Amino acid sequence: MKKSQKIDNWDKFFQKYNKNNIALFFSNKARSNIIKLLIKLMFYKNNNKKDKILDFGVSSSENSDSNPFVKYFIKKKYKSLHGCGLDDELEVKSKLKGLKYKRIKPNTKLPYKDNYFSISISHAVFEHLGNFEKKKFYLSELLRISKKVFITVPNRYFPIEHHSNIPLLGYLPSKLIYKILVFLNYNIFKSEKTLTFNSVNDFNLIIKKLRITNNFNYSINYTGLLMGKFSSHFYVYIEKKIKN
Repeated sequence: MKKSQKIDNWDKFFQKYNKNNIALFFSNKARSNIIKLLIKLMFYKNNNKKDKILDFGVSSSENSDSNPFVKYFIKKKYKSLHGCGLDDELEVKSKLKGLKYKRIKPNTKLPYKDNYFSISISHAVFEHLGNFEKKKFYLSELLRISKKVFITVPNRYFPIEHHSNIPLLGYLPSKLIYKILVFLNYNIFKSEKTLTFNSVNDFNLIIKKLRITNNFNYSINYTGLLMGKFSSHFYVYIEKKIKN
């Protein structure tokens, strides 16, 4: 690649990613399976379209991979659908009609009251939040404002790294992965500030820390393109124990 072709922002990243029809095909398959799992876990008893739902990590991107949960719930005409993210409010609302959206600042308390939402969800966002403590902070915030939480994260042990489509890259130490990505001009992913590589064991550590001060039941398992420990994604489902 020439220096002018360095991928140093999200627009350039998606311009490249959207040209990979094979990656998009399998990504669509994974997302479809994840949405089916979400509905099975969280709506099997009560499919109340008036429940307050928050999608954490909504963006203004028009990439086909972006905002899959919001798009699903808008299509199904859910009545109280909220979102938050880093992008401009007017831009997001113009592209996602019917979404109540709030812009947030990184590493700050979410602008909602305790237990305000029936459900908070997030897809393929936590790998972009930063280090262990930042992931733990935002998961604790989702727990504060929600009765149930469902998040999905790309599995680093899926045979093809999700963002670069390089085979087996996720199996290497993270510091070496960043060097390889920069060498291949993925400058946007030069450190954990913009991309981390996660496993079920990593998130179990976060969950255990949160259980010290929070009362909840949870499950963590694989989803997306199912291949056991090598599946494309894993999910964390949390249900708080709230005293009546």
